[in-house]
Amino acid sequence: MNKYSNFTIHLEEPNSEKYAEPPDDSLGELSHFELGLKLFCFECDRLVSIEIGQEKVKVFLDPDICMILEDELPQKLSELSQGKSIKIEFVESVCLTLELQPLANDRISCNFKKFGYLSPNELP
Repeated sequence: MNKYSNFTIHLEEPNSEKYAEPPDDSLGELSHFELGLKLFCFECDRLVSIEIGQEKVKVFLDPDICMILEDELPQKLSELSQGKSIKIEFVESVCLTLELQPLANDRISCNFKKFGYLSPNELP
């Protein structure tokens, strides 16, 4: 098993291309916070670089990070602090799951699991 200690998250250049319409809540199902979060991530969209050990992935603030924030991130982090394993999925940009498992001495094991289709240059 590789042992790395670095974990960094960087906001990078703004994403100037919009692939979708701005979020709206025409049915009134979202709280002000939920709609505000969606609008913020859409309007301030940036690449987000996540580096753990030797692995580095780039995702987008909208929709990747926004979906994680909506998907009970505080609850998952609470479970992690209680000694339970959690999964954080990036399903829009990179088809990646981060599996976090607590270890002894306040350490966390992190595994990257990629899924989806491989391009020809990624085949074994």
